[in-house]
Amino acid sequence: MKKSASKLVKKRSDRPKEDVVKKVYKYDTSNELPIYGVIVQWVIFYDISDAKIKYTNKALADKFESKLAIFRSLLDETNKSTMAVKSLKRKPIPYLRRIGPSKAVVMFGNMVSANDFVDMQEEDDEFITFIPMSFVSTVGVARFSKFNFKLTDLQEFFPKGYTVLQWRKKRLPDGKIQVSIAVQGSKIPESLIVKGETVPFELFERKPIYCIRCLRYGHRTYDCMRKPRCGVCLPRKPYSKHRENQCGTIRHNPDIERCLYCGQGHSIGTEGCIEHGQQREFKMKLVRHKMDYLSVLERDTLPAIRTTPVNSNRIWMD
Repeated sequence: MKKSASKLVKKRSDRPKEDVVKKVYKYDTSNELPIYGVIVQWVIFYDISDAKIKYTNKALADKFESKLAIFRSLLDETNKSTMAVKSLKRKPIPYLRRIGPSKAVVMFGNMVSANDFVDMQEEDDEFITFIPMSFVSTVGVARFSKFNFKLTDLQEFFPKGYTVLQWRKKRLPDGKIQVSIAVQGSKIPESLIVKGETVPFELFERKPIYCIRCLRYGHRTYDCMRKPRCGVCLPRKPYSKHRENQCGTIRHNPDIERCLYCGQGHSIGTEGCIEHGQQREFKMKLVRHKMDYLSVLERDTLPAIRTTPVNSNRIWMD
């Protein structure tokens, strides 16, 4: 006998919902970076004619120029510039760069200005400014045979001066549990002391990020501001504007050659692709040298061979 629809509907709780308190992250003395970023987000709203109102790059720059000029003048007065700041001659610090349809990043030369900018924008209803956890933390990895600890327990495993912000665990094929731990600051300890035993703590190796909309590396699909591309149709029809998952040719022949980097029968982000391997090696190089993208530019340690340019403002933030 089938259950009635009314019995399948869960009864709503009469308890009032608690307000979710969003964590606020700030830079502190443990963050030793060449550039300090702040994310700016806004809402793409509609007017009375149901037309989308979007900010152009110029309108966005004009909106924040007066606010950034305050910090720029303070920087000139103190005459404090890091090596990375001096290298960006075309972009006086601080500067704003758009990284998505409704997102931008503001680059500052010091953490005090970055924190002050976030506080200054709190009363602005049109824009939301914040520092994401990934900007202020470094992620390390530890492996355990058994893991039944809480966040408060993890904090006790770290030497004095380290603050645990977040952790995630994942079971590996060999049965061990890999725990990724985000720690405030630019450095992590080489090991943890867990119940008297020393557990190695290594830097987390980030995977390359890519976009399945425009088939480029360096940003994610939801941040894409480019036109859609299809690896099959683009060489024959340069003005085609559809994604690969909308292509009838690929639907009937999934193994057709379409990779825009190596020409093989796979799409972007496939293991075994030459470009994906180079992107992975580049990410590993950042981890091994404990550097962000701007530090790599200063020390000239970029890979010698690249098949596609890297969007600098996305590598160090993901």
